[in-house]
Amino acid sequence: MEAKPVEKPRTSRKLLYAVVAVIVVAVIIASVAAVILTAPPAPVKPITIELWYNDDGHYGDTEPTVAVLLKAQLEKSGVFQVNLKHSAWRTFVGQFSNNQLPFFQLGWFPDFADSDNYVTPFMRTGFQSLGTNYSNPTMDALIDNETSSTTGRDTTFSQIQDLAARDVPTLPLWMTTAVAVREPSISGVVLDPYLFRYYFIGKNNTATSTLTMSTTDKLTSLDPAVEYDLFSGTVVGNIFDTLYTTTPTNGSEIPQTIPLLAAGAPVNPVGGDPKVWEVTLKSGLVFADGSPITARDVQFSFQRLAKINNPESAVFYVTGLMDGNVLANTPDNVISMPDGPTGLRVQFHLNKTYAIFPNLLTFSTTSVLNHNVYPVGTAVDNPTTLPGGGVGGGSGAYVVQSTDLANSIVFTANPNYNFKTYWQQYQSKGAPSIPVPVSNTFSISLKAAAPALRQDVQAHVVNLGYRSFNPPDVTALQADATLKVDLGNSPQIRYMVFNSGTAPYNKIQVRQAIAYSVNRQEIVNIVFGALAQPLWSMIPSGWYGHKDVFKDVYGSSPDPAKAKALLQQAGLLSYIPPVDLAVGVARRRAD
Repeated sequence: MEAKPVEKPRTSRKLLYAVVAVIVVAVIIASVAAVILTAPPAPVKPITIELWYNDDGHYGDTEPTVAVLLKAQLEKSGVFQVNLKHSAWRTFVGQFSNNQLPFFQLGWFPDFADSDNYVTPFMRTGFQSLGTNYSNPTMDALIDNETSSTTGRDTTFSQIQDLAARDVPTLPLWMTTAVAVREPSISGVVLDPYLFRYYFIGKNNTATSTLTMSTTDKLTSLDPAVEYDLFSGTVVGNIFDTLYTTTPTNGSEIPQTIPLLAAGAPVNPVGGDPKVWEVTLKSGLVFADGSPITARDVQFSFQRLAKINNPESAVFYVTGLMDGNVLANTPDNVISMPDGPTGLRVQFHLNKTYAIFPNLLTFSTTSVLNHNVYPVGTAVDNPTTLPGGGVGGGSGAYVVQSTDLANSIVFTANPNYNFKTYWQQYQSKGAPSIPVPVSNTFSISLKAAAPALRQDVQAHVVNLGYRSFNPPDVTALQADATLKVDLGNSPQIRYMVFNSGTAPYNKIQVRQAIAYSVNRQEIVNIVFGALAQPLWSMIPSGWYGHKDVFKDVYGSSPDPAKAKALLQQAGLLSYIPPVDLAVGVARRRAD
């Protein structure tokens, strides 16, 4: 009988297969784990943002360079992709005033001499003509507190700045130096941040027939109810007067508020009510056409502001303190005239305590206009068609002889100027010792760009150049023995604005991440050199309430890791998904 072969147990074969399978799985898992542990993190999908800037020289020719630097800094953080956009100044103003720009570069000269002017326009609910669209009831309460008294404001300003650094409605970047270049014989150039007084300027402090100046600034309007940029406000300040003004300064000190059309300091007459302010006009004042300045002209000028209510202007100051609808339609209920329309007294009835109201009355928006010349409800947007031919509407040192927005503005002396010798008491602060205006004719040539401005002063085509020279040009002009370069300690600040009502800037973490990403010192070093310094607060250095709050919160140099972590924690970052290798192999096999 033939023997049968011995069969191996099937269970041992199965066990062997199982062991092999386990080993294979373990190897696969280990391999996958190794890949996962050693693979780089999934790449972040950057948040796309638009950064807008002015492209026609309002701030000089440095704006595009600054924009490119900011783009590089933000993209270096790895969490932003920046698209640069730009527009000409007049368009730019309309865009941000009407909340059409989401994120943009801007500059600021003070409207009047108080630190609140670096707070309220940017951070108060309803004050939206500067494009922030920011609203925080806590901030509103703090602002009400600091404006209700002129004493004990340190703590409140500190709280305001702490909150501003947390909420970031705006992002301060740097402060600039004011620059004027003149022929050595030109006198009376005071680089005043509140009003560059053309009427001080002449040759060797003597009466001068004609003075010429060039600038790259762009004129937007000569109507106090419309204008809200430095150059337009400066021109307005030379052809109109306000109830109060400021002592001349080159920016090294905060000036004092002094009477101009007013006879003295305003008072609270009605039982000491802090919400009622009475101002008495000097007697015998006249407009350029010789007609008297009365209480009716003051009331009319404020009524007109409220009635026009231009969104691009600073009317929010007036309508925020007085009932705008009442002021526009029944002004006697808001600005009363105790001695009648032809009298000299006016009383302002505010809706809240505002202790710095006298400072506000130095602002060009509150200029006093001739009620017989200007239309009450219509803005005069075209400077070439000023009411009264530019002669009778104001009482300033100059009247407008002709305007050509593309080329020049020409002023002639107001023969009826009320303050020809008034300024002699301020000779120690740069005012002339002779009657003003010193120059009978003052002509401004409007230039398209900084190179043309430099060429004009270097070739002595004009006597004076002011705003805005390229920084390298300033260095070159300082070496020119035929010219004199004046530098002023300007409180002009440069900053970025977030429209808090638009995505993604409605997310506080996005604004904070941008604050972590910018490099102020790099901008100063590359673009401006000695003509600028980093700024860590919306209130400039040397002003009441200043502190380097953005340096305290975000550090003195960029921190991309914190920017990324902030957005991750808020769930605002998305990631680019990895390629599925298995799917890729299967597809290749199927081909």
